[in-house]
Amino acid sequence: MGQYAVMGLAWVFCSVWIAFVIATNRKTQPKVLFYLFFVEMWERFSYYGMRALLVLYMTSNIMDYSTSDAYGIYGAYGGLVYATPLVGGLLAEKFMGYRKAIMWGAFLMMLGHFLMVFESELIFLTALTLLIMGNGFFKPNISSMIGTFYAKTDPRRDGAFTIFYMGINIGAFLSGLTCGALGLDPNFGWHYGFGLAGIGMLVGLIIFFVAEKTGVLGDKGHAPHLVRSMGGTVDSQNPDSKNNEPMEDLLDNNMFIEEAPKDLSEDEVERFQLVPNPVTPKIAGLPVDWIIYLGTLLAIPFFYMLIRNNDVLDYGIGGIGIAMVAYLLFSSFQYEKVQRQRIWVIVTLFFFTIIFWTFFELAGSALTVFTINNVRPNDYLNAAMFNSLNPFFIMLFAPIFSWIWVKLAQANKEPSAPVKFGIGLLLLGLGFLVLNLSKGTAVDGLVAPMFMVFLYLLHTLGELALSPVGLSMVTKLAPTQIIGFVMGFWMMGSSFAHQAGKTIAQLTVVPEGTPPEESLELALSIFNNLGLIAVASGILLMVASIVITKWMHGIK
Repeated sequence: MGQYAVMGLAWVFCSVWIAFVIATNRKTQPKVLFYLFFVEMWERFSYYGMRALLVLYMTSNIMDYSTSDAYGIYGAYGGLVYATPLVGGLLAEKFMGYRKAIMWGAFLMMLGHFLMVFESELIFLTALTLLIMGNGFFKPNISSMIGTFYAKTDPRRDGAFTIFYMGINIGAFLSGLTCGALGLDPNFGWHYGFGLAGIGMLVGLIIFFVAEKTGVLGDKGHAPHLVRSMGGTVDSQNPDSKNNEPMEDLLDNNMFIEEAPKDLSEDEVERFQLVPNPVTPKIAGLPVDWIIYLGTLLAIPFFYMLIRNNDVLDYGIGGIGIAMVAYLLFSSFQYEKVQRQRIWVIVTLFFFTIIFWTFFELAGSALTVFTINNVRPNDYLNAAMFNSLNPFFIMLFAPIFSWIWVKLAQANKEPSAPVKFGIGLLLLGLGFLVLNLSKGTAVDGLVAPMFMVFLYLLHTLGELALSPVGLSMVTKLAPTQIIGFVMGFWMMGSSFAHQAGKTIAQLTVVPEGTPPEESLELALSIFNNLGLIAVASGILLMVASIVITKWMHGIK
């Protein structure tokens, strides 16, 4: 069974699984969930499809970057991809609304993917810039939009986000197999892989456009100046409620209300009504939306230079990180003891989560290059296709982890957040240490591919132990007055991790023409050290969890 057979089986399996999920949830979940599910699935298909090929493409004889330079560009790209959503989310909430932000972001990303088809450094770096800015507008706002259709106490809410995140992993799983198979096939090539990623984003954009034009989005996601809150309605149990009506129907069925709506309870979903003759905010005589669009285009040279001269980001992102940590520690002394120590917990776990993601995100850089240089070729997966193992294992083991945590909670034995973080680091480290065992299978500097499977399995299990805990914990621990800042601080961890990962990946670089035996020895020594650091960090955190848990003062 060859690579295309694996790809075909994956598509058949996912198609059947998606049909099953929709069939079993369509009577309880609103129609809009499935539209946004497909939009996100195709966006992730495009993102991870391109990511699987990125470093390999840069180091090919087409772009001809050195491996070290390729790692620098990959780190800058990843760092900025995780930083820009902070700005994109703010612009959407204050000015654009979720709809326009998502559409603008999807368009920019689609254009970026298609530009990568052309063999030119100028066009290539411009394409990465468009992908970075597009992700900034798209990523935070589609997730936020899902939440607007459910009350906080709606029992369907968790299930909706579970389905939505399933779309993320299905897209990531299929993209690595599909774009990876075509991109590294000499009968097709890089252009097909990148072009297919662009088609994926185009499909997502079309689905969202159809959802908007057919009224599936209801009254949600408009720019703030276009709508007025009509208060809340307690209809969270009814997927066919008026929360899902087209805006036109809401305007026909309701008179415009002048009085201010009451505060929403946790059982209510906020409803909106278009404002008659809205006043569009303007800057220098231009509508604010056009200022944002123009500003995006004018920012292209700025991001282009950051990617090309990516060493600058080491100081820029590093300086931002130090400033944010200093601010949090300083501000903690403005609060009473309980809240102060909870802030210390956030800062402490922030450092450990950066260690985790710095090592974990080597999957797109050093580990991919290691796979093509030092892993024996096989009939089932090429170097890019190995990137699909992580989302595959997430789909396989996420329900099991969820069941385990529920059962432990029922028995009052569920580990605390710091312990879960420690478990995640231990599993991450074990993945690298297992890879070191592959040395015994090496033939001419090439090791057995099964060890990469074990590595991705252990790394994914570590991710499942650590990742779901982070944001939930932060929302519980952060003071209400600065929760927005703390959420941004926490999410910036992935940006810091990509930049730090660049430096680690560059340690594995060997001169061109180095025998595979020597490159294998260097890479495994670096990965073994990473494994030891991760395991030591996990043990340290689990020991320190006794104190850290006390600082949490009852928060679980």
